[in-house]
Amino acid sequence: DHAVEGYRMAQHPIFYDDNPVKLYLCGKLDEMVDRRSAVAPYPVERVEVPFDDGKTISCLLHLLPDRRKAPCVIYVPGMDQTKESFPKVSASQGLARGMHVISMDGPGQGNSNIQKIRAVGDTYERAGAAVIDYLQARPEIDGERIGIYGVSMGSFWSLRLASYDHRPAALASTVACFYPNNTI
Repeated sequence: DHAVEGYRMAQHPIFYDDNPVKLYLCGKLDEMVDRRSAVAPYPVERVEVPFDDGKTISCLLHLLPDRRKAPCVIYVPGMDQTKESFPKVSASQGLARGMHVISMDGPGQGNSNIQKIRAVGDTYERAGAAVIDYLQARPEIDGERIGIYGVSMGSFWSLRLASYDHRPAALASTVACFYPNNTI
């Protein structure tokens, strides 16, 4: 978890997506995620959800150890977060409560930036709906009990997603972002 967070934070302040240092650090971040996943006490899968024009929404799916059919929470990160920041494999709050967790790099975040998927218009809502489509096709996921958890700017996007797509059964957000979207 510490190595993942170190590389996640190191790549973040480089705002040019094609910068060789950013790409190198993102590669190291992926390597650390794979190493962490290999020793995690439960399965962690990389998921690429199909999105606009052959692009993908990159996610990490944290599954209960027995892979039983259960609710799933979609983690919607804030603007300075990525899919790697939550949950920590050493203390997954969702899994401790009997829920799978999927963390997404929505438009404007992490791997979506590398793919030039920007947080403009309704891209975040459409990306979230694509993740819900994916989850409803998974045998481990109870498609009637999908929740959304948004943090910081993700509190804004999670509310927009829930108003755009009415399939989620629950929504929780925290560390609300009260500034206008154009501030960030």
